[in-house]
Amino acid sequence: MPQKDSRMQIEIKATNLEMTDAIKSYLTDKLLSLEKVINVDEGAKVLAEVELGKNTEHHQSGENLFKAEINLTIDGKFFRVVSEKHDIYAAIDEMKDDINREVRKDKEKSVTMQRKGGRSLKDKLRSFWSK
Repeated sequence: MPQKDSRMQIEIKATNLEMTDAIKSYLTDKLLSLEKVINVDEGAKVLAEVELGKNTEHHQSGENLFKAEINLTIDGKFFRVVSEKHDIYAAIDEMKDDINREVRKDKEKSVTMQRKGGRSLKDKLRSFWSK
């Protein structure tokens, strides 16, 4: 479901879970806060495919375990995060924090590589002009 006031396209899928307006609103608010990191104003194409679900099959105690999974594509770069918690809101929070960390890490790596290349070029120019 694309958002009207955002350049980020968000698709939400619920598995073994009733998708209430409160959960959908909470998830959307959390994902839209990622726009600060992604720089959608620069024209980046962003697709967030989110799956929320409830899983009790793997636990002997029978407690509900909620899963929040996101596949985020930013201009062809793919990021994926899965979070499992005993509360759906906690799973969404952890998912948002982890995807935020992944995007920031990639962004910092890109900036570092640009600086490294610039430094290398500058050193070569200095050696050329100093001769």
